[in-house]
Amino acid sequence: LALGSVIAAGIDALERGLALPPETVEDPLALSDQERRRRRVRQLPASLPEAIKELEGSDILHRAMGDMLFEAFLATRRGEADRFVEQEPDQVVRAHRWRY
Repeated sequence: LALGSVIAAGIDALERGLALPPETVEDPLALSDQERRRRRVRQLPASLPEAIKELEGSDILHRAMGDMLFEAFLATRRGEADRFVEQEPDQVVRAHRWRY
């Protein structure tokens, strides 16, 4: 799924003629909000619920996966988010270590 998602995003970018933003080699948190916007630097989701929200809004991945797989994947991630919402990170790691 990860590789297919990267390929789908790459194909979409090529079809739309998108280009990568300029390289940022310094710590993005050291940049002002205005400079981050100018450079198109966005912070990645910091939690599973944040990542789920980003995924829910992805028409590209929805089209690439199809309705059934996309909704099943989202349902699985939502279930994990609900299950682990109040657990410490080490508990989450132990629960997933040998699963994937």
